[in-house]
Amino acid sequence: MKSIVTISAILMCAACAAAVKEPSTSSPVSRIQIVSEQLPSGYRVVVARTPPVAGREPRIYVGSYVLHGSIQETRSGIAHFMEHVVANNRSTIAGPARPEGAKFFDANALTRPYYTSFVTVVPTALLASTVHSRMARMGRAENDSQVFVTEKGRVLAEVERDMSGKYPAYKALVALALGKSPRIADELDIVRNTNSEELARTIAPIYRPHDAVFVVAGDLDIDSTLALVRATDARLKLAEIRSGSKAANQNPKLRMGMTEVITGQNRSNQTIVAVGWEKPALGQTDQIPVLIADQLLLGRGSDVDDPVRSNDSPLAVRLARSLGGSAFGDGRSSKWQAPEIIDTGPSIHAVVFATDRIVTVDDVRDSVTAALRDIRQNAMNDATVGIAKESLASFYERWFFEPTYRILGDHLMAYVATGRDPNNVKLIPTQIRRVRAGAVRDAFDRYFLQAPANIVILPPAAGP
Repeated sequence: MKSIVTISAILMCAACAAAVKEPSTSSPVSRIQIVSEQLPSGYRVVVARTPPVAGREPRIYVGSYVLHGSIQETRSGIAHFMEHVVANNRSTIAGPARPEGAKFFDANALTRPYYTSFVTVVPTALLASTVHSRMARMGRAENDSQVFVTEKGRVLAEVERDMSGKYPAYKALVALALGKSPRIADELDIVRNTNSEELARTIAPIYRPHDAVFVVAGDLDIDSTLALVRATDARLKLAEIRSGSKAANQNPKLRMGMTEVITGQNRSNQTIVAVGWEKPALGQTDQIPVLIADQLLLGRGSDVDDPVRSNDSPLAVRLARSLGGSAFGDGRSSKWQAPEIIDTGPSIHAVVFATDRIVTVDDVRDSVTAALRDIRQNAMNDATVGIAKESLASFYERWFFEPTYRILGDHLMAYVATGRDPNNVKLIPTQIRRVRAGAVRDAFDRYFLQAPANIVILPPAAGP
């Protein structure tokens, strides 16, 4: 993924320093205990003990991450296809039996821009069997032909189903930035025409423990959990799996200023519009100021279980007036989407919305530009930026404790994957609060006002 900046890189003016809310030593975030190590197999491991959450049944997040995602794939849709197949194949080496009657809280497999994850949230009784199953994804998963057939059908159905929502517009923004086809039909053709042997050859050099991170977080004992993970690494003989021939992950150079009107991949009765700007990667100096600017533009709901962006935010209100926009989002905000701060390479800040109008690229560009200029002039004083900072920082303090612990797990993974101390994840709310308002305005100018945007329009199914 990418690089990160320390808090010392974010300079504070003397006037702002007194207003910074320092982390309390008794705050829930500060009381997260985190350790990490690298196993003989090359697997990087993070174990985090969280303080109890009142009224919540104890649970443990188990996540296995391969450091390869959709932005890094060479053919559209293949990373997603690999995720499905790897997730549903059994381990080639038997592990601890799953206790009868024990049930997990939640589970999913996810393909995101710079990683693919296999996650399960379990009670303590299921920890041993789940650690074995999840660690086995990296080189000890079977290659069952029936799984391949079943999962190909599921991937095709999932991509087709997406055309009833706004996600294809976000995918098209990213595809244009990568110089790939933004058309869902092309992605479907690639998946349909990929056979099991070809997919297995693609999986082999990628799904290896040396290019993976394993995270266990929640209501656990650190020492016994580390012992369990080490024993599982040995049982699966993961140290015998050699590094593959996969080239090192490269961060792409994004193409911006691209536009396209795409017919045939919007099955709703409204026009779907997506606008995207390049955003800095984890560790770049502008990253947190840009995140605060994004918070100011689109707002954020208070529900950490399933976060949404706000139709009452400054950008949404202005685009509702000029373009009839509604149902504003960022293409990624939902329970299972990737948190923006952990993109370890360049990616896209997006605004995605629906409208009953038929709009052109020029309509969208002119309206968005006018809205950004108005916000910069009239809605970015120190007080307004301060509200956005506190809103984002306090959201993070609660977000780390959402019911799956996935958000905490994703951040721990990204820091370890990029060679950073995972304990610094706990500093994110403080880093946000320490950013100067002037730094947010400067980042807004560079990344939103002055930078070219990609624009995608998906006309409605019944439209032209």
